[in-house]
Amino acid sequence: MLSGLFSIPSEASCCATFAPGGPAQRRAGRFLAGPENVLLQRALAAVRSPTDATNPLVLTGVSGSGKSLLLQLLVDEFRSCFADVTLLVTTGVDLARAYAHAVEADAIGEFRHRYSRLQLLAIDDIDRLSEKLPAQQELGQLIDSLVRRGSLVVATLRSHPLDATELTQSLSSRLAAGLVVPLALPASDSRRELIEHFAAVSGIEFAPAGLEALASHAGSARIMTAPQLRSAVIGAAEMARQRGRAVDGQLIEEYFQSASAGRDVKSRLKAIATAVGKHVDLGLSDLRGKSRAQSVAKARGLAMHLARQLTGASFAEIGRYFGNRDHTTVMHACRKTAASAAADPQVQQLLAQLSLRLSAEETGA
Repeated sequence: MLSGLFSIPSEASCCATFAPGGPAQRRAGRFLAGPENVLLQRALAAVRSPTDATNPLVLTGVSGSGKSLLLQLLVDEFRSCFADVTLLVTTGVDLARAYAHAVEADAIGEFRHRYSRLQLLAIDDIDRLSEKLPAQQELGQLIDSLVRRGSLVVATLRSHPLDATELTQSLSSRLAAGLVVPLALPASDSRRELIEHFAAVSGIEFAPAGLEALASHAGSARIMTAPQLRSAVIGAAEMARQRGRAVDGQLIEEYFQSASAGRDVKSRLKAIATAVGKHVDLGLSDLRGKSRAQSVAKARGLAMHLARQLTGASFAEIGRYFGNRDHTTVMHACRKTAASAAADPQVQQLLAQLSLRLSAEETGA
């Protein structure tokens, strides 16, 4: 417990957990939450002792609220409570692809057999099943089957299932029949405590006026999530180090002025990545994530190339946005995409279409 904050996993088990009779399992990280997210205690209880009343378990929240991290932590918790479990962690996109592949290969029986044997099925970004009606119907039947046999289903969704217009009424109702836990962004008091916590664990010394200024600016600057708060703490400390000054109120003012100047570039990078992802049916988290799958790497290269062409951002800036990749990685991706466009008229046409669309959106045309 950290004052009003609590941690998942708890402070005592944040590094590793031990499955009965098994080796230590490394945790995906930690989820720090304040009183506004006290319902997460029910989610933990639902994973430790699954019941029909809390199955499926659905985590909802806006982008950045920590749904994906929490999903993985709950999977780790389940693994630590039950030995020799068969589980699968997937995404809405990957589930739809697996189902489509099974249909094409006339292997629906094998597909259903594989999923029906699971003790835990965890699905991140179930919203991405939008417009994939056969996959949604199959998932609804699968959830029924797993719940009947006592297996746990955990999913993440941006909104409450009953408000998810991208899902069929049948699937929405099935998801809402269990435990729905909304994730709230940190409230004012929690943001202040998180800032103090991140400064302490990072060994960063803030003057009291600096902590107060950062806490008061965070809400108005839309720095609302725990990762954003941690980034602001580290960013302000790095500015202080470079300038040989203390992290006081004046430096925080300068930090936010600098951050505001760079925010426009970041918003344009996000718009580019979103447009490319939408075209190839990938999420922003896919393009900014660690996946090296050919389809993801190719799409990421398209986005990096467009970012370089349309924003004038440096290779380093683009690399930081796309998962803190090295500038040489961005250079290679841009050159590879340019070569592909030169050799393939379809790639060239796609880049032109995306460029026109993004330019039109930016100018409001």
